[in-house]
Amino acid sequence: MTSASRETIMASLPRTDRARPAVWEPDPVASTLEHFCEQFRALGGRIVTMDEAQALSGECIVDEDAIPIWGEPTCVDVWEAAVGVTLAQCAVAETGSLLLSASSQHRRLGSLAPPRHIILLRETQIVGSLEAGLGQLRAETSVLITGPSRTADIEGVLVNGVHGPREVWVVLIPPIEPEASSPDVP
Repeated sequence: MTSASRETIMASLPRTDRARPAVWEPDPVASTLEHFCEQFRALGGRIVTMDEAQALSGECIVDEDAIPIWGEPTCVDVWEAAVGVTLAQCAVAETGSLLLSASSQHRRLGSLAPPRHIILLRETQIVGSLEAGLGQLRAETSVLITGPSRTADIEGVLVNGVHGPREVWVVLIPPIEPEASSPDVP
């Protein structure tokens, strides 16, 4: 294709005056954590406490890196698990997305197969923009999760849970406070 023929084709296309999407600018009053929670909830996700998450009835599969925080799994078959528990690499406030890394040691099938996915997220791992989140990618494969699974492939009807979990919950893990050191007593 020559540049002249390209220009002819482009000139024949209808013009649209679509505005560029707004770039998220952090609110000086609201925190990155608050903005992430707002965006995540808008996508249909839930922010829950560890007690709420662990009170779920049903068998759970727990990714290896989440075991120190969550505890041992109660199910060994990911296809029979009611809940999959994983640990996020980071979260993106701008989009309400979560980034999970995968490798041969850290399989992420627990984030896709069970009907409910619980993601453990350290509050210190929330970044402002998608660009900052993608900058934290490791060399392994990664999964970017933006809310529960949803599709409108069939007759334009929105259906949740077809290609992944129907529910995505996040448990926020607060920063660890350093222990106050006591002065030495002589």
